[in-house]
Amino acid sequence: WANLEEWEQGIQMTDVPNLHILPAGAPNACALGALKSSAFDRLLTHFRASYDMILLIAPPVCRYTDAAVLSAKVDATCLVLTCGVSHLDTTLDAKAALDAVQGKIIGAILTNSSPAE
Repeated sequence: WANLEEWEQGIQMTDVPNLHILPAGAPNACALGALKSSAFDRLLTHFRASYDMILLIAPPVCRYTDAAVLSAKVDATCLVLTCGVSHLDTTLDAKAALDAVQGKIIGAILTNSSPAE
């Protein structure tokens, strides 16, 4: 986490103008500790100075604490719900987990739905 130049080298250009991607890499057991670290905070500060907007994608809130940790460090959080899969009780649990870390929820996106649903 300490070498910002290495992170910069991992950024990939896309076919969309001004859209860059930094892949997360393989999951590992140390990810949560890394997300909580001051080195990650410095990395976010560096990227905030370099980009107009940063989108971070996290695993499901109710299965992993990564999303709650990230929610406390970012400007806003948007829940992604899957039609027919996400249930009200787990959605409310996810909201409670984000509220517990003062995560600012700005909305939700419903995927895999049809206009009839």
